Amino acid sequence: MDGIWAHSSHVNGNAYDGSDLNLVLCATDLQELPPIILNCFHAALTEGNLPIFVDAHDWARLPTSLRKRILQRYEVLRPAQVAAAV
Repeated sequence: MDGIWAHSSHVNGNAYDGSDLNLVLCATDLQELPPIILNCFHAALTEGNLPIFVDAHDWARLPTSLRKRILQRYEVLRPAQVAAAV
C-alpha cells in the first residue's frame, strides 16, 4: 500500500488563498508507482470537486533536490502499510 505525504506551503505555514496542496505518493519500497495508480489518483482529485487545487507526484520520480526539501518538513496523511503475509 502507498503512503501519501503533504509538503510545501500548507505544511510550512506560509500558504495563501491561492496556494495548492502539494502531495507526494510513496510506494512502500520507495520504487516507482505503476502509472495507473497516479493516473487514478489524479482522476479522483479532478472528479472530487475539491475547493483547492491539489498537485500530486510519485516520490520515486521526483528530482533528488526536491526530495531533500520535502524531507526537511512534511506531514504524513496516509502512512505506507506493508501487506500482511498470508
